[in-house]
Amino acid sequence: MKFRLVILESPYAGATAKEVQANVEYARACVADCLARGESAIASHLLFTQPGITDDNIPHERTLGIEAGLAWHRGSDACVVYTDRGISPGMRHGINVAAKAGKRIEFRSLYDPNKTHSSQAHLPATRRLMLATIAAIALASIGLIYSAL
Repeated sequence: MKFRLVILESPYAGATAKEVQANVEYARACVADCLARGESAIASHLLFTQPGITDDNIPHERTLGIEAGLAWHRGSDACVVYTDRGISPGMRHGINVAAKAGKRIEFRSLYDPNKTHSSQAHLPATRRLMLATIAAIALASIGLIYSAL
């Protein structure tokens, strides 16, 4: 089976240990949902926050875990954002990184399938303009080379 590779965004941090645990359980359900869709999800907030890896309460360790997870965008097909428990600042950061990387961003709900949708305009306007300009230059160069032959 060929899996689609996705980065999963869901809340992790919470005001209490009970809230963090609820977010962890929700993230696990999101991973299961991804598997059911034929996706292999990296949920770095489940991986890097395990004991002995990083401590989410230590700012530089939290940043290390977040950035390590976002490095997976280099090989991912999309960023999937589960919204039932809200969108946290960390999730917003992940969404922004995905958009800057030109990744497809999909918003999902485990509990309300009508709230699931994709962002078709995942490239910022400046990036779309830059890509169009590069394409135009490339086509013009090909025309110049062809006419010189």
